[in-house]
Amino acid sequence: GGGAAFVNTSDRRIKTDIKPTKVNALEVLNNIPLSEFKVARKNKPISDLTRIGFVAQDCEAAWPEMVTEMENENYDHKLKGIAPSTLIPVLVKAVQELSAEVEALKKK
Repeated sequence: GGGAAFVNTSDRRIKTDIKPTKVNALEVLNNIPLSEFKVARKNKPISDLTRIGFVAQDCEAAWPEMVTEMENENYDHKLKGIAPSTLIPVLVKAVQELSAEVEALKKK
């Protein structure tokens, strides 16, 4: 077998009020800035490695579902984290929106 798989229960039989989403996925994605940054750890030198990714506070307004807050023994305060997998449905919807726009443009 392969590596670990993370599976969310998604069976129709345990869902109710199912309907197409009205979320404007392109708008959501366009409002989540991608940043570059270095990581600062408590009592350690700042990393030389420049990373590219999300800043939790920047994601909260656009897609609060992806942001959580947790305790971390390395810091004196709670830390905000993100669950990037919550963006997958938004990414799929954004591709669908772009595909519909492309088809509409082809017909002009």
